Amino acid sequence: MKDKKILHFKGPGRKELMNLYWNIYFNKSILSRLILLRYIFRENISKKIDKQKIIDEFKEQCELSIKKFENKILPLGYIENGIFLWEGFAFCAMAELFDVDIIIESGIAGGRSTEIWARYFNKPIFAIDDGKVYGVEKFNETKKRLSKYKNIKFILSDSNKEFLKLIKKYPKRKIGIFIDGPKRMGAQKLAKKCFKYKNVKFVSIHDECWKHVKKRYHLMDKWNKTVFYTDADWFINKYDYLENKNDPILKRQLKKHEGEEGGGFAVNV
Repeated sequence: MKDKKILHFKGPGRKELMNLYWNIYFNKSILSRLILLRYIFRENISKKIDKQKIIDEFKEQCELSIKKFENKILPLGYIENGIFLWEGFAFCAMAELFDVDIIIESGIAGGRSTEIWARYFNKPIFAIDDGKVYGVEKFNETKKRLSKYKNIKFILSDSNKEFLKLIKKYPKRKIGIFIDGPKRMGAQKLAKKCFKYKNVKFVSIHDECWKHVKKRYHLMDKWNKTVFYTDADWFINKYDYLENKNDPILKRQLKKHEGEEGGGFAVNV
């Protein structure tokens, strides 16, 4: 999917829509109401159709990407508080689908996701963390551990500031984003800021699939940009084998969170 436009409807621009709103408010014009409703209806329909198209293309891309992922990533031991390998695969396949040039992520913890991107792609990767959750010492440990990967640029800073700097710095480069901090509404606000720029092709927000916590389960459902959650049955059933269930660190992590079904991320375009 190279530079494909997700929305195909060419309706009125922002200025024209504001004029319609004011016309409705002051004059209660029936014609203005009809035009506005037609625009909203057609935009929503086009989004729904395009979402399914993206899912179909993503499934095809997964088939094309799986062998490369197995060859470049496996085996890779689990790192505490890291993403699962099938989650990493979903991001890699989506990045290939949108043919991104740059990857920006925030919230790196022990760097498992960062290492997956670095192994899989020969592209610039910007790994941002403010050190507030796991500490600056952990950030420096991760940076040192992954120093052999020359395509990673580590940044100790606030992702709310650094994301927009990088997006503006590379206006002609297609960008894929992975947010694992801030969380919840903070992540959504950051994603919305990123989507103001056309070079941002998709944004993945982690920890959107915690079934035992309603406030953290599919929070993006009402946001029209969400096309995929990594806890989709078809995806889990086909690709969860990528993770070594006998990994001792993974077993310890799962026992620590026993009874909790979660993790996963939402993909927004």
